[in-house]
Amino acid sequence: MDGEPLADATVSFVHSEGPSSFGRTDADGRYTLETVADGERGALVGTHVVRVNVSHGGDAESDELVTPPEGALIPPRYNTESNLTFEVSSGGSDEANFELTSEASSEPTSE
Repeated sequence: MDGEPLADATVSFVHSEGPSSFGRTDADGRYTLETVADGERGALVGTHVVRVNVSHGGDAESDELVTPPEGALIPPRYNTESNLTFEVSSGGSDEANFELTSEASSEPTSE
């Protein structure tokens, strides 16, 4: 978040046609995904909506959206209103990094 690793956050990969995957970040912002349905490591092949949330009593293993509390660290555009996506290829990937900012997103200006 804002150029620093985000520790103790839940990262969820939500697939439109199968089970979601989730992981919890460590102190360095690293995480390993597990598929909800079978507990296997990784995520299904295909496009995923990515949601990042801070721990606040929700169930990380559920596909259910948990509304962050007022004044939460993570803006809604990264969780309940996520605009983050990631494409998992058939060869897999060992890296999916996201640059999150706490500032309101600015709309591009046209000339």
